[in-house]
Amino acid sequence: MTQTKFYERFLQKFPQIRISQRFFEMAKPFYIKINHVRTTCCCRMHIEFSMHYDIFHHICSTLHTNNVLQECNIQAPPKSIRYFISSVLCNRHDGFIYYKMPCLEGSYAICGGLQHLPRCIHLESTHEIGTKLVSFRKYKTTTYGVKDGKDLKRCELVKNDICVAEFIKIFQEKLVYEYIMHTHRARWLDEQFKLCKDTFPLGTIVSIVDFAENYALQPQNQMQSMYYHSTQVSIFIHIAFMHASDSTKEDRKVVREYHFYISDDHTYSSEFVQGYFKFFYYSLRERNIRYNRHLIWSDMHCKIQECKDVLLVEKDAYEKWCTTFLEFH
Repeated sequence: MTQTKFYERFLQKFPQIRISQRFFEMAKPFYIKINHVRTTCCCRMHIEFSMHYDIFHHICSTLHTNNVLQECNIQAPPKSIRYFISSVLCNRHDGFIYYKMPCLEGSYAICGGLQHLPRCIHLESTHEIGTKLVSFRKYKTTTYGVKDGKDLKRCELVKNDICVAEFIKIFQEKLVYEYIMHTHRARWLDEQFKLCKDTFPLGTIVSIVDFAENYALQPQNQMQSMYYHSTQVSIFIHIAFMHASDSTKEDRKVVREYHFYISDDHTYSSEFVQGYFKFFYYSLRERNIRYNRHLIWSDMHCKIQECKDVLLVEKDAYEKWCTTFLEFH
């Protein structure tokens, strides 16, 4: 959502408040940042492959062009990753939105093994270009020590310098097909979730649950002794879709609820998830909301499975239970 649309929505909701758009934008909290990257997904897989593809594009369009004078069958790849993927796979049939599974797996005889991708001997280790170094970046979980002797973990971007020939081998044999399968599953699941949200029947709850990253609370006006101190909390997010009391099959009235729970449990334990679902179901009973099925969309496979007994605690109201998992990022 753009700032302009958010400002217009604010004026509609609070017409009694008179404020210009400039002052409205200046009043936003310090932790709200404008997203300058026009992408639809910020998961780890997409971000990493975007960085890898930039290196691949740089190798083919810059290093190769500047160092090879004779003619070569390699060409600069498309700037768009989407066009690159479509160029290495077989064309989709008319009316189909997904590629064939053998094409996605790389086992199809026509396009398997990236046969449509031009190969160049200049990018091998025996050529000067193949020995040049490029920065291979990947997010990894690293361990670091703190003053009290404890070891903490964090996810950070790790950079390693590898030769062009090694990068091309990793990119072609592993990274491309991992990304292709990931985007295929993510797109299919997105379609399935939209279909589930728009068609789920009466007597059903549809939920999306996930943990946010540990949020650090750092006061802006802090005394000197607190400069290196911050308090971290875990935020458990639950978005629930359910039918209103007067909803019918002909006239669907869907209610959306947002639930945010804060905890000092930094390990995202299954006990905390169980405790939350107990609280959620008890709140439904207090509001006299009875449902016979609960569809949960989440990537927390193990934690949700361990909560099965908790989810069935109200056996008279929750005789059926179903969980749909999202793609791992």
